[in-house]
Amino acid sequence: MKRVPAFYRMWCRAQLLVLLATVTVSYTQDFEPDENTLKVGRSIDIFTRYGYLSLSIKVVPRNDSSWIFREPTIDIFNGIDPFAVYPTRSNRKQVFNGDFHMEFCDNVKQLLQAYFRHFSFERLDKPWMAFTGSWAPETIARNLGINSSFIHKDHCFVLVRLSRFRTNAELTRVPNNVNLVDDVASEIDNIKVGDAASVIMFIKKYGSHYIHSYVTGNSMYQRNLDPEICSHP
Repeated sequence: MKRVPAFYRMWCRAQLLVLLATVTVSYTQDFEPDENTLKVGRSIDIFTRYGYLSLSIKVVPRNDSSWIFREPTIDIFNGIDPFAVYPTRSNRKQVFNGDFHMEFCDNVKQLLQAYFRHFSFERLDKPWMAFTGSWAPETIARNLGINSSFIHKDHCFVLVRLSRFRTNAELTRVPNNVNLVDDVASEIDNIKVGDAASVIMFIKKYGSHYIHSYVTGNSMYQRNLDPEICSHP
């Protein structure tokens, strides 16, 4: 296949910046982010481990490990730090800095949606599937603390979540004229229009999304089974 002309490569580069969309993540334990991995503006590959991200991003309790985030990330932008906001903690004592949320769920699918409500991946309509796509019914029951018999039948649930925020960061914006790291820009130039293999190769090397924002902290969940709230016809 012939190499595409320069103006097509410029168009392709602009398109890839759109494909490198945003991900908002939150975590469930006290955690100081590793500067070399979790950082706004760094890229992450969502698709290679789609359905298995719970293995590298701790979203359910795991008493046998101390890690929180171990998904590889890569610097793809130059000069992005001035656009990152890291709110400072107030010196005043706060009784509570967090969020309370309660959601009624008609089935297990809605329960999973509610559990992962704070996660978003641009261009993905079902962000919870990036974590739970590989979960068998028994895994869902174990991870959510539900008796497995409630997973296999129609039941309704109430999810109550109390979150305490610890650290957070966010990109205010990504300028249109932001510069890419040289290796990333060079690899984009190697992408051929209509060649899916070259796009897949790029994603495996440099990721599919960049981290737009994250929140760390503690979350306490309570999941109640309530047959009275089911709204069956």
